Amino acid sequence: KIKLPKGWTVASIEALRNENHGAKAEEEKLIYTIDPSVIFTFTGMANKKSVDAVLSALQEIDGKGTFFVTEIELRRYPDAIRSVVDAGQEIGICIYPRPEQDFVDICAEILRIKEILKRKFNIETQLIKQFSGVIREDTKEAIATMGCRLISSNINAVQNRHKDYQTAEQILPEILEPAVYSRGRGWIINIRMEFYTRDSWAAELTLHIKRKKIGNIAYNSYDDVYGVKPENDLG
Repeated sequence: KIKLPKGWTVASIEALRNENHGAKAEEEKLIYTIDPSVIFTFTGMANKKSVDAVLSALQEIDGKGTFFVTEIELRRYPDAIRSVVDAGQEIGICIYPRPEQDFVDICAEILRIKEILKRKFNIETQLIKQFSGVIREDTKEAIATMGCRLISSNINAVQNRHKDYQTAEQILPEILEPAVYSRGRGWIINIRMEFYTRDSWAAELTLHIKRKKIGNIAYNSYDDVYGVKPENDLG
């Protein structure tokens, strides 16, 4: 039996599906913007020490990130998620459809997560990310039917072979070749926080990417010294 929040039925989901006319969410790997920003997203809330380290890193660089949380994480790790909310960071929805789940199952999962976020954290969001794997067509349709956006990334900074790496200097050349001098504005970089052996690894990687591939393109305006007029600095 499909578990749905109060006020929802399978029939009401199917009615929305009919109104959606088969439209599917487009996978957004970058955000078109004139803002001089690179986007960081984070998944994996199971290790609170890692979450706290990432939050400290973002505070150090006056940065904002979007943390995508699953239904299980909302139930098991509310303290870690509360830390993200209290730090003023953004929360999104993370799903990971199993092979046996269909369109209605995926919609139901999205609705349950939205209900928990609203009830426990007073958060409403339309941002959805799939944890990993190829995104199925029925998943894209479910996201569109729920009126949400499908957020992906063009740089996945965490790969299986990196689990036991000890320094950011080891990993960076493997995800960004030396010829890739910097990140473009609006590019989305995703970092999985609970994956690494070391608790501080995700935070260190965040700072290293900021320093080597974002901060390296900072410049001053004609009559400015860097840091004196922050509104004139680009980094």
